Amino acid sequence: MGGIYRNAFGVRIFLGHLADDSDIVPSFVKKLVQLNAIDDPTIMGQRNIVRGWIALAALMRRGWFTRQWCVQEIAFAKTATLYVGSKIIEWQDFADAVMLLNERNRNQSTKSAEFGSSPNPILTQHSYLRQSSQIGRLASIETLASVLSSYNVRGSRDAIYALRSLGKITWETKNQLVEPDYGPHQSNPRLCATPTPHVYAKFVKFVVE
Repeated sequence: MGGIYRNAFGVRIFLGHLADDSDIVPSFVKKLVQLNAIDDPTIMGQRNIVRGWIALAALMRRGWFTRQWCVQEIAFAKTATLYVGSKIIEWQDFADAVMLLNERNRNQSTKSAEFGSSPNPILTQHSYLRQSSQIGRLASIETLASVLSSYNVRGSRDAIYALRSLGKITWETKNQLVEPDYGPHQSNPRLCATPTPHVYAKFVKFVVE
């Protein structure tokens, strides 16, 4: 999957229909980035800013942000655009706004009740991946296995398969990992060709060795 996003001209992400004030998020994001005054209480305390913050937090709780594959979609994208109903948000502006708000929370030694403990692909990318023409893998496979554990996957094997593209590994060691295989078993179509226990066993062996 990484190759698909890496070679795409751009990635377009539909987050769903307008709800919970999501229609104001695009303008709020642009305003927040332009203000560059995240620690100024006279600005951050304004009613429209507080409303925008709550709307942004609500948008971040949508299902797409909880999927493990979303990290890969963004990490490899040359450009990315978010769509909410008819509204459009450029990914870089969105990411900058979230990073500013995260910085504010960190400086104040507080944790936003609106964000809670939900997965945050923006912070994940910032901390463990480097966006460039060629993605920089900053974290080991085992580190990412822990970091990405809070994200949702459709099947248990996906939690391991996604690490092949994102983890800091060499071409030699990459071949030691389980190749993604979603096909049916040759003798029993109801079974997977590569059972989940086998995928995890080979991953553990790879990490230990």
